Amino acid sequence: MSLSDVLVYTRVKSACDRLGAWRHVWGVLSRGAPHGALQESRDQYVRLVREHKCVPDTEDDPLSQQSSWASYFADAELCKMINLDLQRTYPEDDFFQSPAAQADMLEVLFLWAKLHPEISYRQGMNELLAPIVWVCSQAAAQDPSTLYDEKFIRHDSFALFQALMGVMEQFYSLSDESKKTHELVGAVQPPLKLLGDRIQKKLLKQVDGKLATHLNQLGVDPPLYMM
Repeated sequence: MSLSDVLVYTRVKSACDRLGAWRHVWGVLSRGAPHGALQESRDQYVRLVREHKCVPDTEDDPLSQQSSWASYFADAELCKMINLDLQRTYPEDDFFQSPAAQADMLEVLFLWAKLHPEISYRQGMNELLAPIVWVCSQAAAQDPSTLYDEKFIRHDSFALFQALMGVMEQFYSLSDESKKTHELVGAVQPPLKLLGDRIQKKLLKQVDGKLATHLNQLGVDPPLYMM
């Protein structure tokens, strides 16, 4: 996509326009055959959900670390951790506190974490996903056609989130050196936290020292507004 195309797509007036812009700019859909690519993306999502849904064997020993129950309990802990963040996602907004929106976000975040076990789920990913789910939901409400069908909010949100994380993943990954340090001394600051601290405590201080001091005094965590 050319720069002029991007500039045109950024002049959005509705959720449908915004969703269409995101799909093309992030390479989720081609402009030539959007319906075919969209169906393929949605079918792939269904397959992935089925593959990563753990159903324990009732004949297995629940106390054995080698049984299917171990994976089941690990998945339950992962969902619990994600749900804690979802409860804190825009708590003043009825949409994000609705059971439907939280269920959509939980499944998308859980699936991404299962597909990327080296990173899994990290705090802040819910904030990245939130506007995607909101736009997909609003687009479905504005135009219930195949392109924006509400039955596929999770499918379409996952495709966009997957594309976004292709860029943002680096900020949640620990380098090999950081992993070694983590093993030796314990917790290590994630790259996103280190980047945020550098921007707020060093770069912002150079541009607007008063604002930087104010944010530091309030204890505002940089990633909260950077994302």
